[in-house]
Amino acid sequence: MILLERELYLKDLDRLLNDAEKGCGKTVIITGEAGIGKTTLVEEFEKKLDDKYKVLWGACDALNTPRPLSPFYDICYQMDSNLLTTQKIENDGNNIFNRFLHQVQKENKTTIIVIEDIHWADESTLDLIKFLSRRINRSNIILITTFRDDEVVAEHPLKILFGDIPPKNLYRIKLQPLSEESVDYLLKSKDKSIPDLYNKTAGNPFFVNEVIDNIDSDIPITIKDAVLSKLSRLRDETKNFIEFISVIPGKISKEFTKIILNDDPDLIDEALNAGILKSDTGGILFKHELVRLAIEDSLPLSKKEEQNSRVLQILLEEKNIDKNLAAIVHHAVNANNIGAVLKYAPLAAEQAENLRAHREAALHYSKILNHPDYFSQKEFASFLEKYSYECYLTNQLENALEAMKKALITRQKLNEQKKVGNTYRWLSRISWFHGNKDDAEKYSWEAINVLEQFPNTAELAMAYSNRSQLYMLSEKVDEAVNWGNKAITIAESINNYEILSHALNNVGTALLHREY
Repeated sequence: MILLERELYLKDLDRLLNDAEKGCGKTVIITGEAGIGKTTLVEEFEKKLDDKYKVLWGACDALNTPRPLSPFYDICYQMDSNLLTTQKIENDGNNIFNRFLHQVQKENKTTIIVIEDIHWADESTLDLIKFLSRRINRSNIILITTFRDDEVVAEHPLKILFGDIPPKNLYRIKLQPLSEESVDYLLKSKDKSIPDLYNKTAGNPFFVNEVIDNIDSDIPITIKDAVLSKLSRLRDETKNFIEFISVIPGKISKEFTKIILNDDPDLIDEALNAGILKSDTGGILFKHELVRLAIEDSLPLSKKEEQNSRVLQILLEEKNIDKNLAAIVHHAVNANNIGAVLKYAPLAAEQAENLRAHREAALHYSKILNHPDYFSQKEFASFLEKYSYECYLTNQLENALEAMKKALITRQKLNEQKKVGNTYRWLSRISWFHGNKDDAEKYSWEAINVLEQFPNTAELAMAYSNRSQLYMLSEKVDEAVNWGNKAITIAESINNYEILSHALNNVGTALLHREY
C-alpha cells in the first residue's frame, strides 16, 4: 500500500523511539476518524524496526459489554509470561499492572506496546493505560494508543484519562485526510479514473483505496459494512434520524432540520459526535458522501420511497420552491411520485437551461421521457427536441441523435412539415459532430427538400447555411459560397442576425480556403 502524507508522523515516531532507548519513554496518542490510517501508520513504523526492539500488539473490541483487559490478554500471549493466570488477574487487582511493567522492562529491549481502538476500552484497560503512562517517562517503553476521536463524546472516559496523565508524558498525533493531490496520485498510480473521488471520500484513505480497488461496485461492501457497524451502535432515535436524512444529497439547511427533529435537537449532536455528520455554514451534511450512500443503499425500497415522499412534501410546502426545483425532482423520482416528476421536471430543466447548466437540463428532460403516455404527441416531441439539444451541447451525441430521430417520427405523424424539415437539419448537424459524414449529407438534403416549400423562413435559411457549412468543411469553396449567400439573403430579409452570422462565417471561412 502506498503511504502518503504520513512522512512527518513517521519521523516523529523515530524520534520518540530514540528517546525511549535512552530511558525516556512516551505515550503516543494517534487519533482520527475510522479509515484514516491509524493502524497503517503504526504498521509502517514497525516495518523499519529490527530485532533489538520488541513490539506487542493489543486491541479493544466493539462488544456490547467489553471484555475486561482484553488488550492485556493479547499482549501477554505474545510474551513469555505467567501473568495470564486468571485467578491472579482477578484477585490481585492493580498489582498485576506492577508485575506487567516489571516484566516488560526486564526484557532489556526497547519495547513498543500498541493498544488499538481504546474508544472501546473497558475501565480496567483504561486504568492500565493510565498506570503505564504515568510511569513511562522513566522507562524504555513507547505506548502507542489509537482511537477514533469522532466516537469520543464529551462524557467519554477517555477525556478524563488523558487529563490525568502528565502532559510531558504524552505525544499526540492527529491524522488528517489525504489532500486532493494525493487522491489524484493514487488514481494515477493504479491507472484508474474515477470522477469526483476526492469529494465522495473526503480524502479518507480507507474509502479512497476501497473505491479504487472495487471500481465496478457502486459502494464497496467493506465500506458499507464499516458504516453500518458504526450506525448500529447509536440509539434508535439517532439511527432513524440519520437513515431519514440519508436520502438527502448535499447540505441540509438548519431550517429543514428543525422541521424533522421532532423536538429532539440532541439527535444532531449525537450524529456529529459519532463522526457520521459534520456541521457546515448554514447546515449539516454527511462527513463523506460514501457514508450517506452506504446508509441510503441499506434502506428497504418501501422505506426509501416513504422517506423521499416526506422530504418532497416538506420542500413543496416552502414559499419559494424555485430554489429547490432540482431537489424536488430528485425526491419525486425516488418517491416514485410520477405526477410530481412530470410537473416539476420541465420547470427544473428550463431553470437549468437558463443558468447554462446544460448537463443538468438534459438529466431533467430524461426523467420526463420515461413517461410518454402522460403527454400529447406534440408536447412529447418538443421534450425530445429539447433533450436532444441539451445532449448536443454536452457532447452526448448518441443520445442527441436517438432523441431527435424519435422526434422526427412524431413530427411526421403529425404532418408538421416545417418542424420535420428543421428536425432533418438538426440530425444533419448532430450526425456530422458524431463523425458520420454520409448521414450528415443525407439529412441536409432532406431538410432542404422539405423546407423549400416554406420560402423566406428562418428554418429554410438555416438549412441553406447548414448546407454551406458542410461544403466549407469539405473545402468545396464555390458550393459553400453559393449556398451561404442563399442563407444570407433570407436572413437579411427577415432580420435574423443569428443565422446571418452563421452563414457569413461559413462563406468567409470557405473563402479563406481559396486564399491558402
